[in-house]
Formats: sequence, structure tokens, C-alpha cells
Amino acid sequence: LDIHREDQDHTAELLRGGTVTAAITSVDAPVRGCTSTRLGSMRYRPCASPTFVTRFLADGVTPDVLGRAHVVVFDEKDALQDRYLARHGVAASVPPRHLVPSSTEYARAVHLGFGWGMLPDQQRGGLDVVELDDTVIDVALHWQQWTLSSPALDAVAAAIVGAARAVLG
Repeated sequence: LDIHREDQDHTAELLRGGTVTAAITSVDAPVRGCTSTRLGSMRYRPCASPTFVTRFLADGVTPDVLGRAHVVVFDEKDALQDRYLARHGVAASVPPRHLVPSSTEYARAVHLGFGWGMLPDQQRGGLDVVELDDTVIDVALHWQQWTLSSPALDAVAAAIVGAARAVLG
């Protein structure tokens, strides 16, 4: 088993290119030669540490404030924060950005006050963070795999689908 890390909006390209035989992706239409199984949706909310909110967002969430407040993004392809900024009329290129390309460390960076970020509900538990507002971004996820069958690939698929159904909405 060789695991590749990629943003869910770009994993279908790994399937198309033959780099992987299966992927979790936000693309619902099956890649040619693949099957697609809906896993559920991850719900993301804009969050920051209470200290960060006091320091940068004490006057509320406004375009001016969001243009100055540091934002934590997973990697260069992570567009969730950009979608939130766009809803508030702020270009993604305006606020200072910190890239933290590890899921656990990403949530920890938000918790520690490096900036605000879109956290999935599954990672917010146990972190001292507050929501910036009532915005919710749901990301539908799908398991796509080549139509070939093997005991190992079938076992991985069953584990992924089972775990996702237990935790995703």
C-alpha cells in the first residue's frame, strides 16, 4: 500500500494519470475506468483561537478585517478558505497565509492562533477554538477506484467506505 496525499479536489487527476488505483475525491462522476461510491460530506466551519479572535476579529468579520487577519491553509491547492473569503468579498491573495500541509498540525496551528482556518467538525473536538460566524461549507466525498478487483483493493475499499459512513454526514 502506497498512500499519496493530495487535496480532494485534485485526486481524480491521480486516477486519470494512473498514479493511484483508488482515491478519495470530491469528484462524483467516475473517472473513466473507475467506479464511484459516495462516502458522505465533511462539514467545515471558519474557526480561530479565542486569543486570535480578540486580537484580529474583535470588531467582527468584515472584508477589511479578513484582509488583514492571517489565514491557515493546508497547501497551495486548498481552496476552502478562499471560498469563505470570496463570500465576504475578499480576494484570496490579500490576507497573509500560512501553509500547514498536515491535517493534525493544521488544526493545531489554528488552535494555537497562527490564523483562522476552515476546520472539519471531526477535528474541532478538544480544541480551544471558536467559530467566526455561522458559515458552513460541506464537501461531498467519494471513493473512486479502478474497476479491477483484487482482495487487497477490495479490503481497503470496504474499510474506507465503512469508516466514512460511521463519521460523515
